[in-house]
Formats: sequence, C-alpha cells, structure tokens
Amino acid sequence: MAKSGKKGMSKFALLLYMILFYLPMTLIVYFLLIKVPNNILDARIYVGELPNTFLLDRLHSRVSYTDLNTGRVHQGVIEDKALFNESLIADMFYFHPDKPIAFNLTMDGNKSLVFNPAYYEIAYPLAPIRYGLLISQKEFIVLKDKNITNINFKLVSAKKLR
Repeated sequence: MAKSGKKGMSKFALLLYMILFYLPMTLIVYFLLIKVPNNILDARIYVGELPNTFLLDRLHSRVSYTDLNTGRVHQGVIEDKALFNESLIADMFYFHPDKPIAFNLTMDGNKSLVFNPAYYEIAYPLAPIRYGLLISQKEFIVLKDKNITNINFKLVSAKKLR
C-alpha cells in the first residue's frame, strides 16, 4: 500500500504542477502571441476630420505673422488688422479644383473674408449633413496696437462617401 500511495501522490503532484504552471503559461503565450497581435492588426482607426484639421492648422499658420528675416511663423500673432483683406487669401492659398473646399474667416464678428464664395454659399447651409464642417475660433495678438482679436474659422469641404 505504501507504493501505491507514492504513485498516487506523484500523479497528484504532476496534475497539480500542470494545472498551476502549464495552463497559465499556455494561456499567457496564447494571448501574447496570437490574440494581442490580431487585435492590434485588425483594429479600425477612425480618423474623422483629420485632413480638415490639418487644413485648419494650415489656415492658422498662414494667417499668423511670419518674420521676413528668419522665416519663423509666430502662431497667434497678426501684424495689422488692415492687412486682413481679400488679397491675403488670394496670395496665400491654392486648392486643387477637384477638391472642393471653402472657408470663411471672420475677425471680431464684423470683417469677413470668404475663400471660394460660390461653393461656400451652397455648402455651408447643408454642412452638417451633406458637407463636412469644421469651426474654430482662435485669439490673435495684433502687433500694431497690442490688442487681442478673435478670428473665427469656418471650413466647409466635401464629405467622403463611405
């Protein structure tokens, strides 16, 4: 009987060893080598309005003051309110005709500049549904008189159909 007890104990110890060591290690290896990479590679990333966000950032930097000597762009600074006119937009931006886009820049709620006004008049009323709309407001410091002014950016673009 003593021999059968030792064999029974070694089988029990072997079973306990497998349950406590091999089963958790097998599960860890399975998740680390199979499940985690599959979840990472199969993940769907929604970029949303990413191209329009880049374009809005480009608008912010184009409206900002650029030092002619160094070429440095001072974000959030404009040189003079008088320079905020149609030639500013005409000189700064070019968009491909196949990519319809329009934007409206409004300074202090009264002076407004529109790029591509024909498209803006059509797209802005239908913007949340039919067209993409991105609205931003940013404070700018005017270098000439050291005042703070607000510029509203309304960017309208064609939505991609999914």
